[in-house]
Amino acid sequence: MKIEDIREDFDVFNKYVYLNTAAFSPIPRQTIKKISEYLSLRRYGTVEIDEEEILGEARNLVAMLLNASEEEVAFTLNTGHGLNIVANGLEYGDGDNVVVADCDFPSVVYPFLNKGVDVRFVKCRNWSLRIDDLERLVDDHTRIIAVSHVQFTSGYRIDVKDLVEIAHEHDALVVVDVAQSLGAVKVDVKDWDVDVIVGIGYKWLMSPTGIGFLYVKRERIDEIKPSLPGWASVKNRDEFSTTTLNLFDNARRYETGNLCLSCVVGLAESIKYLCKLDLAWVENRVLELSHYAIERLGECEESEIYTPLDKRYRAGIVFFRLKNTSSSKIVDDLRNKNIIVSGRKGCIRVSTHFYNSRQDVDRMVSYLEELT
Repeated sequence: MKIEDIREDFDVFNKYVYLNTAAFSPIPRQTIKKISEYLSLRRYGTVEIDEEEILGEARNLVAMLLNASEEEVAFTLNTGHGLNIVANGLEYGDGDNVVVADCDFPSVVYPFLNKGVDVRFVKCRNWSLRIDDLERLVDDHTRIIAVSHVQFTSGYRIDVKDLVEIAHEHDALVVVDVAQSLGAVKVDVKDWDVDVIVGIGYKWLMSPTGIGFLYVKRERIDEIKPSLPGWASVKNRDEFSTTTLNLFDNARRYETGNLCLSCVVGLAESIKYLCKLDLAWVENRVLELSHYAIERLGECEESEIYTPLDKRYRAGIVFFRLKNTSSSKIVDDLRNKNIIVSGRKGCIRVSTHFYNSRQDVDRMVSYLEELT
């Protein structure tokens, strides 16, 4: 399929040069249509809706993306929700610690700070978390290592297999936030041997806000207790029992109540869209476009780029600034020209998905060159 035909599925390109998937992705027409069909049926209550079928299909699709079993997948509201389930569901011994990165997204860190456990911060270098820096803080009292697969600022992609090897040598759990990677680059929980994954739909999976997911490795489900049990957490929910707590023996025990089903419908449809394109093609295109963005930005004399050129350590984010120029002003000026990027930590974040083109990057760089 030609990229021109793919871009026809995204109305955003009729108006904007959109380079901001790391914040929110545009939603394809096919997904919007599917959500509309679901909402049309809701006028009849739930008479014509099979909730279990909707949830089952979406759960299977998320599991497929992760290379997991559907029994290891629960739905959440967002990554913060999933991380709180984990942080509050574990028991901590005297002297236990949690290792995180000081440059990570706040939702990765706050649940553990709130828990009151000893939190050790790895000092990032140019907004990038390096394995050797992390390893120095891990010991036999480390309960959890919690990190993002791809950093929300620099776009640095950590080698999860190396991280897991370090953690498991000390019997620590590894929790990985894939908000900035799943849908852009490959995530494989079996290959990684990772314990927990949290993710969301509204970035690289092109889905509505309000739906996320939690993967818990089968062997860890009994160890992580449900901290927010509710009607959806139990096997016998239609019995409405208040005298027994018969929890699911799989990850569904972490689901509290009714979910935003229109969001679940959207998530499933957008995953199908990605699969039709071919996930390997999507990853190759994401990496090719971020490489092109780094090369073009490097032509700007005043640019400082913090995203690695080596494709093993990046995904779809490119993070930079122009020396002696206000990044926030550049972001605003680009917005006034209908070129959409984000400002983060005094720098500029550009994020390219498969639906972007080299011409999108060129238009942004052309404006930046006027400033230098």
